[in-house]
Amino acid sequence: MAESSTAPASEIADNLQTIEGFRAGRDGLGGFFPRSALLLLTTTGARSGQERTWPVVRFVIDGRLSVVGSAAGRDQHPAWYHNLLVNPQVVVEQWVDDVYESFSAVATVAAPQERDALWAEVIRQNPNFAGYPAMTTRTLPIVFLNRL
Repeated sequence: MAESSTAPASEIADNLQTIEGFRAGRDGLGGFFPRSALLLLTTTGARSGQERTWPVVRFVIDGRLSVVGSAAGRDQHPAWYHNLLVNPQVVVEQWVDDVYESFSAVATVAAPQERDALWAEVIRQNPNFAGYPAMTTRTLPIVFLNRL
């Protein structure tokens, strides 16, 4: 299930539609994302203990699968980020070269001293992220998803 206590109902519905389309192998998810630009991240709720699945933009930085806790520039970290800080074992679903895969991973947050160089690579791979830091006072975390 994809949900967040702070997400509007329309966003939850959009996430569920994106998740369904992703798993079905459709392209043009969320109106414009190719499925290869996204992954599905399943975390265990920090408080509830329930599994939650989130569509997240996918990055490969220095050969490492990564995601960014951008929340589209909102002032709060996304719920999935809070979840993985408490429960770092996650499940990743992705499409690579038209092949679907699902695997367990351990999430690790990039160290502050690495972040600036990593952020430059995030922007290079997806320029849409460039404006997010100006929209919030928080630092947008970069998270590595290390396959188990």
